[in-house]
Amino acid sequence: MFQEIKEKMKQLEARKPFDRDITVDIEALNAVDWAYSCLNLNGSQVTKETVSRIVSGQFVIEATVDEHSLIERHEDTLKESINLLEMDNDLTENVLKRLCSKFMPEGEFEYRRGNPVVFTFGFNPVYSKDIREEVRELFKWLYSDDVSPEINRNEILKAAYLHNRFIEIYPFEEFTEEMASIVTYYYLMQRGYPPFTIRFSQQEYYNSVSAYLKKNDIVSFYNCLERSIYNKIEVLLQMTSPL
Repeated sequence: MFQEIKEKMKQLEARKPFDRDITVDIEALNAVDWAYSCLNLNGSQVTKETVSRIVSGQFVIEATVDEHSLIERHEDTLKESINLLEMDNDLTENVLKRLCSKFMPEGEFEYRRGNPVVFTFGFNPVYSKDIREEVRELFKWLYSDDVSPEINRNEILKAAYLHNRFIEIYPFEEFTEEMASIVTYYYLMQRGYPPFTIRFSQQEYYNSVSAYLKKNDIVSFYNCLERSIYNKIEVLLQMTSPL
């Protein structure tokens, strides 16, 4: 499927520049996909339709004030990602700080100080004193050619490892899952892919990440990313299809 995705990406690229109305619709869809997936994977029950209405500027009474705030922060984080990518910024600790400043409440950026058991995934993350070095090494690895050919030629597979290794470090007391999704989106956008709906239920997400943490099994998470990207590109090809 990865090669099919590459071919469809070429088709989509050949249709640019898009009409202004189409571009606006795509930007709105990207914001919805980004916010909805991050919320869904962290257990929120907010629906995609509700996220879409909030992104369009509505106040939705079915959603809590906190959910409105989270969606707004996700929109700001997406905009910041686009700004950083326009300046050709690779993922670094400083970029992570910039993204956290848009998403974390009050713009906070602080690595966790404790060493908890993460019951959601049933594992012990790295020691708090090692977080900064582990994060730096992860981002260094992301842009290194010193990896297996299988990983190096497939940016979606690399993104799957990025997400799960970020979870393995578990840098923050709160919002680590959201930030793992955000850095994954950032890297894939840097490689030319649009934000997409990650097609996991919350339990499927927990199971796939746990499979990696306990068995180094990346297959289910990678397959989900691959299918999710494929589906988003199909939607974009339909939206941009010549009449």
